[in-house]
Amino acid sequence: MSFTGSIIGGFVTLFGIRYTIKHQRKDDFIRSFPDRLVNADKIISEAYQLEEKLKELFDARKYKHYGVALHSFLKKEDILKRESAVVGVDYYNNLSYIFSLGKTIYEEISSYDIEDQELFTKCNYYINYLNAVNEKLYELKLGLEIRFAEINI
Repeated sequence: MSFTGSIIGGFVTLFGIRYTIKHQRKDDFIRSFPDRLVNADKIISEAYQLEEKLKELFDARKYKHYGVALHSFLKKEDILKRESAVVGVDYYNNLSYIFSLGKTIYEEISSYDIEDQELFTKCNYYINYLNAVNEKLYELKLGLEIRFAEINI
């Protein structure tokens, strides 16, 4: 009889712990949501501004000016990565890809031995890549907002 009682007591304890952990995660998410949302908005804004600036330079065929725009964005890497870590792992990873590819293109553009056609191809690729990542960041932000709405219902 005591054996059965200890098993039942163990299950009750297990369910209690699971409930407590689930409730704590929910509370943590609700508490951190404003910071996550503000940081997500800032990251999306910075990435979108870069995309628009690069499109403008691309349309004007000023490929060599990409370096200035990229350098300005790359200087914000530490701050934006710190903010993206608050939002979530997916945000951090997507932003890391933007910076990684941006550094590569910046170094190639700065070398000045690259042909205009190569620059055109690389700049066009980066704009398209940046656009895809920006869409992904926006989707992740919407997912965050939906999750918050579901928790508060």
